Amino acid sequence: MNRLLCILLLACNSNSQINLNSNKVFSYDLLSNDTLVAELLNPEKFTLIHRKSLHLNNESEIQEFHYLLDKELKIKYTKYTGFNSDTSNPFRDKFEILDKSFILDQFFYGADYTNNIEPRKSALNAVYKFNFADKKYACFFIQDVTNPDAMLNTELFLFDVTNLKQLKLILQEVQASENVKCFGDFNKNNKLDFAFWRFGNDFRDTLNFFELDSKKNVFIKDKDHYIVINDSLGDYYIKKKNCNW
Repeated sequence: MNRLLCILLLACNSNSQINLNSNKVFSYDLLSNDTLVAELLNPEKFTLIHRKSLHLNNESEIQEFHYLLDKELKIKYTKYTGFNSDTSNPFRDKFEILDKSFILDQFFYGADYTNNIEPRKSALNAVYKFNFADKKYACFFIQDVTNPDAMLNTELFLFDVTNLKQLKLILQEVQASENVKCFGDFNKNNKLDFAFWRFGNDFRDTLNFFELDSKKNVFIKDKDHYIVINDSLGDYYIKKKNCNW
């Protein structure tokens, strides 16, 4: 995924302070114009709360790990390792935020997924906290590592945590990057924006622009602004003539 963290974009944006042209390569960092300052909760610094071994039907053993990510938002991550063929067991990867628990199998594949289906294995790759305007947010980048095809994209979850007693999930999307700079104020109107891009079957897709409706707490697609992305020998370029950003 390190290569995906440096997704290369080429864009045209008449409103941007950055000089864009058809021969320049861009990342999300430059696209956002440094409008977003985020705190990374580094997985390497997660606090291991406890670890224990679990035996299932006397035929297998799995390890249970509980991590504390952030004290303020009470963010925790529970991960299980080892072979687990019991489709009815409750031991499934999950994360918690503000005392609310989210089973990742259900997030990835729907509420009914846990019924008689083997648990999936997850990787919590990054968590960010950031402020925008008068709001506070927590952003998760999580992968289903059971399916190799799922490794191309990362599941993104964005929560509004402004009110610690009223947690709101306002965005869940598949994203081709784990760069939190997919959020920002790209058009300088003091509204939170989201640049959405995921890999298609032929590694060709469109980066779309969404803007947060703060009253409804949902992102609205801007159909007039987009960038067409093409794969070229592992790099992802955008021709100037294909974009309207």
